[in-house]
Amino acid sequence: MFRSVDIIKTIKLLKEENNTLKSKVQLSKTIIEDLEDQRLNITLKSLQELKKKNEKLNAQNIKLQKTEKELSIKNDHLEKAIENKNLLMKEIHHRVKNNLQLLSSLLSIQKRNNKVYDNSELIIGITNRITAISSLHQMLYQNFGSELINLEDYLNKTFKPIINSEAKLVIDGPSFMISIEACTYLGLILNELITNSLKHGWKTGNFKEKIIRISFHTPPPHFSLHYSDNGNGLIDTSSKEGFGKSIISLLITKQMTGKYKEYSKEGYNMEIEIPEKELSN
Repeated sequence: MFRSVDIIKTIKLLKEENNTLKSKVQLSKTIIEDLEDQRLNITLKSLQELKKKNEKLNAQNIKLQKTEKELSIKNDHLEKAIENKNLLMKEIHHRVKNNLQLLSSLLSIQKRNNKVYDNSELIIGITNRITAISSLHQMLYQNFGSELINLEDYLNKTFKPIINSEAKLVIDGPSFMISIEACTYLGLILNELITNSLKHGWKTGNFKEKIIRISFHTPPPHFSLHYSDNGNGLIDTSSKEGFGKSIISLLITKQMTGKYKEYSKEGYNMEIEIPEKELSN
């Protein structure tokens, strides 16, 4: 028979062992929970790092797409610019060819003319006609892609160097754009008139100031241009009927389907009237 004392000791011992076991279980549980927390923290941290990397990659991808789009647009613009340049070069070659043919025709007319010209006079005439055309091409080059020319700008850039200090050039007219072909014809017409004024306009008499005036306006359906100098006027009419007059008549009436008249009034005057449609073709 167990004694009651032994039973109590045994029970006490069992309780102590049970408490010890519970403590170990609790410690194990705490360790496991800590490990779970650490693993969870590591997982969350990894996910955050992955998220940041993913966001960075997305940003880089968006940037690359934007760059690719910009490059595509620039490439399209470049292709269009090359295409426009090629078209312009073809147009320039075509116009140069036409203008050279025009000069050749003018020289042929001069060759058939009965009047004998001094070599220096001939060279000056040819040079001025070439200048009238070359300044037009210079303006076309400066205004890439344009099919129209500002008339006042063309007149100033072309004829002020030709007149130089021999006379004063006055140009009066609104801002007006005309086609390249029409500008070529008007340039040659005015070149002949200016050359004639400088050569014959002030041969006799004393003039304090030599003035050449070009005015133009555009009341539909015609374009009107008035050329004048303050010289002697139509004193020697035969001088107005030579080669220069032939060019003027040909260009105004045939090439531009216009009309003109000349007269003396405080110098030499020519009034030219051209259908407005001829200036935009």
